[in-house]
Amino acid sequence: MKWLVLDPALAALQFNAPNVADTAIAIASIGDYQTALIGGEMDNHREMGQARRDSFSSGRFCVRAAQVELALPTHEIGRVERAPIWPQGCIGSISHSPSVAVAALSRSLTGVGVDIEHQGRVTGKLWPKVFTEEEAAWLVTAPEFCADLMFSAKEAGYKAIYPLGQQFIGFHEARIELDLARQQFRIKYLGAHTANKLLDAGTGYWHLEQDHVLTIFTLD
Repeated sequence: MKWLVLDPALAALQFNAPNVADTAIAIASIGDYQTALIGGEMDNHREMGQARRDSFSSGRFCVRAAQVELALPTHEIGRVERAPIWPQGCIGSISHSPSVAVAALSRSLTGVGVDIEHQGRVTGKLWPKVFTEEEAAWLVTAPEFCADLMFSAKEAGYKAIYPLGQQFIGFHEARIELDLARQQFRIKYLGAHTANKLLDAGTGYWHLEQDHVLTIFTLD
């Protein structure tokens, strides 16, 4: 897995994720990168407010860097209801916080999901909406960062599986199982959609740095 840190100030967000061939992760600070947009991406960009424009163009800026690294054509990334549509020959994922954008692309994995969150976003009042009763009970005595981590892990898993199953997954349909010592996680799919059961076979990785939690979920 090749890391592309496009802003040296974000170097600490890079971590020892698995050695996956033909896979790249690019990280950049949020900014105005509209020159990186291609085709219909410019049309989408014009319809947005300024803050959304910056996050959108920053994500595509990361995608362009990953496409070049993997020797992929720099095709535009379309979208349906804000979900990216990946060109034939690769799969990917995009995420951003208010200050950081990240994109993961792969030519070898069945699915890949990436998510980045500011620590402290998932407060206790949100727990009933995003966690199962079992998860919430565990979080009561868990380290404080685990709520943000588990939320981010669910987001990364959803982004990895959605291009395959094309089916919405509710937060209560996925249970996160953390391995704090190894900084890994698994996802147990609790729903009834057959294609989404592939989540059970994936592996997730996480890293805490610079007030952020970064998660990556891979499906071989």
